Amino acid sequence: MEDKYYRRIIESSSFGYADHKLITDGEGNPVDYIFLDVNKAFEELTGLKKEEVLGKCLSEILPIQNSKEYPLLQQYGKLILKEENFKLEFFSSIFNKWYKLEAFSRERYYFTSIFFDITEEKNKANKLNGFFDINLDLLCIASIDGRFLKLNKEWENVLGYKLDKLVGSNFFDFIHWEDLDATGQVLESLHRDEKVLNFVNRYRTKDGTYRHIEWRSCPHEDLIYASARDITDRIKVEEELRELSIRDPLTNIYNRRYIFDRLKEVEAKYRRKKESFSVAVMDIDRFKLVNDNYGHLAGDFILQEFSKHIFENIRPFDLFGRFGGEEFILVLLNCAKNDAEKRLEILLQDIKNKDFVYHREKINITLSCGISDNEDFDDLEIDKLIDIADRRLYKAKDLGRNRIVIENNY
Repeated sequence: MEDKYYRRIIESSSFGYADHKLITDGEGNPVDYIFLDVNKAFEELTGLKKEEVLGKCLSEILPIQNSKEYPLLQQYGKLILKEENFKLEFFSSIFNKWYKLEAFSRERYYFTSIFFDITEEKNKANKLNGFFDINLDLLCIASIDGRFLKLNKEWENVLGYKLDKLVGSNFFDFIHWEDLDATGQVLESLHRDEKVLNFVNRYRTKDGTYRHIEWRSCPHEDLIYASARDITDRIKVEEELRELSIRDPLTNIYNRRYIFDRLKEVEAKYRRKKESFSVAVMDIDRFKLVNDNYGHLAGDFILQEFSKHIFENIRPFDLFGRFGGEEFILVLLNCAKNDAEKRLEILLQDIKNKDFVYHREKINITLSCGISDNEDFDDLEIDKLIDIADRRLYKAKDLGRNRIVIENNY
């Protein structure tokens, strides 16, 4: 009764079923196998009738010696002789189908195989792979714990690594250290089943440089489906445009607007940490005479060379910009006005002794400067600091130019 029950299950199942006995040569090598039993699904999946196969060897039914199935026979033999089980997917060139097969050894030389037709699934997968391969975007399937599971060819073009190096690896191993926390927060959002759009982080390439990658990610169960794009060039253009917006076009130092914006940050920092800073407003003395005597192109040359000299002789964290015309502003951080005066005095002497050579003409200039610092005002208003530095500048000019004024006791 039990055998009939199981027989009915096998006959009504959608998977192909076949029972076999392995045949070996005199040295124990597998050379063929006999069909002992098959079910109805076997007939449907292979097109072979039961009466055509039972009691016959595979070589009598199919030309295995000339087909791609022969390696499968070898694998059957190696594992069945050890009484082991195995699973595999293979393509049959005879039936022009993909199969998923599982084989079970019940005793030495005897084994049972069940198999499914997975041709449709494979074709869909191949179409997906084709879509992956031709897509110019970066396509990715990852595990929720951060491992690359499937990537398209474009990743090789962008990062320089072969896909077999990337697939299975943890993407945190490639992320710029400054972006790790933000990426971790995004992963937490995906854990909460939230979509993540337009997130940007940096990935290390094979040559050690970093590329900016913009992500659109969607979680599904324990997987992350994402499309991404290398926006490094766009970021570079945006940074260049930003630089243009904050730079004086003639001298390439910061413009007035940027200096004012940064001064607001400096003011906020002072209020938190009570750090000192100074504001120096400088002016090239009698600059109009340079334009009148040598021409406006010479005047532009002086402005450029003057800016270059000042910039090269200040500290990297100080802020230097063009205030307007031949007037400049210098913000000295962590520096009270008495110390600022000493630094500016060195620059003043350098400028006085420097020959600016334009078309073989030596042009000499001097510098006047007014300095204020945050101690000048208890309530610290940036506009007041700049205004008092500007007033001290004009007092320096009234006193004969080529000098620095830091107090109002004149």
